[in-house]
Amino acid sequence: MADSRLDEPSDQQPTGVLTVDDRFIPVRAEDLAEVLALDVDTFGEHAGALREIAEAVTLVIDQEVGTFERELAHAYSPFNPDRDTLVMPGDEPSGEDGEADGVIDMLENLLWQANFEEMDDDQVVAAIQAANSHGMRIRLDPERVRILRVWVRGHGTATQWRRPWRRPWTKESSEVPVLKRLVVAVRMKASPHVMLKLFKEIPISDLESLLPHAKVKMSPREMLKLAATGSGAVWTLAFKIITTGLAAAGQILYLVAVPLVALTWKTFSGYKRAIKDRDSERTKNLYFQNLANNASAIHMLATVVAQSEVKEALLAYAFCVAHELEGERGALVDELDRVVETYLKAKFDVDVNFDMPDALETMDRLGLWEDRDRLRVVPPEQALRLLETHRLERRSAGYHAGLVE
Repeated sequence: MADSRLDEPSDQQPTGVLTVDDRFIPVRAEDLAEVLALDVDTFGEHAGALREIAEAVTLVIDQEVGTFERELAHAYSPFNPDRDTLVMPGDEPSGEDGEADGVIDMLENLLWQANFEEMDDDQVVAAIQAANSHGMRIRLDPERVRILRVWVRGHGTATQWRRPWRRPWTKESSEVPVLKRLVVAVRMKASPHVMLKLFKEIPISDLESLLPHAKVKMSPREMLKLAATGSGAVWTLAFKIITTGLAAAGQILYLVAVPLVALTWKTFSGYKRAIKDRDSERTKNLYFQNLANNASAIHMLATVVAQSEVKEALLAYAFCVAHELEGERGALVDELDRVVETYLKAKFDVDVNFDMPDALETMDRLGLWEDRDRLRVVPPEQALRLLETHRLERRSAGYHAGLVE
């Protein structure tokens, strides 16, 4: 059963720790509908009709999400750095503070519907601290940025290979935490555009490489090492010259300078190697882990929202039409939640925190209840007629736009 406490703030959570609940169902809506339609043992005589129900629900949801996507794309177009059409007079962005707030609000709503969670400043700082590696120190330069928002969905682990600084000729593997999906919205002060980027499977320690205002400097440890090496050599050289005299100074200088240069070069080259490794990770993330940018990111996120709502509504309808749950309303909802999560685990071997509030809200919007308090739905034949009428009359076409505050 889903734990509603996951959605509540907790004073016991340490600052900077990111918690992400997995409400996402990692199955295509079309594949889910096919599995349900073939599962006669679970859904009995209604199983075959679930394929048609899924198609009818999809048409209504696509109408809702498509309407909102068009509105968001229209609002975003003046800020789109990839735009290849003319910006009409009066639509040119000036780069002023606040003029892109409406677009960000609409994007935030879209991401909320897609089950993304926004990272706060403490969480971003914690990720930057995790990125600090041997010879490097990552620092953010907020003076360059007008807008920076980061959203994530899902978490897991991945194998990462690194060259240890003690044995750079070898590679060591380790399991690192990753963010399954990540969206970054950035508006630099030097540009009127708003950049949107969607990534997959990003290690938390690599988050800084996706931020345009992250600067790399030599770490205090490495700077201290260089300073200590130089000052130590100078004092050694001065002492030798005093004790042996100026005649042997040239030979002593040579003997001290060679190891000094070698040690300095070793430290500096280690720092340069760390920078090279970081640039390599940045290139890999931007090339292989990047899913979409700007307007295409909006389209992909809208597709995720549509898929999620279809899956949630279909699962709720399927179990309500095939099973008569008994008990009080609160107990009925909890039981339905438990049944759906158990079914997804048995069929697909996935652990999902099923978003029951969203599923019930979608069912309300579609008007598929016969008795809402007892979680009884109308039979499939009637449901298909209701959904077709709902779509033709565009009853909820403006639903998502109405959610933007």
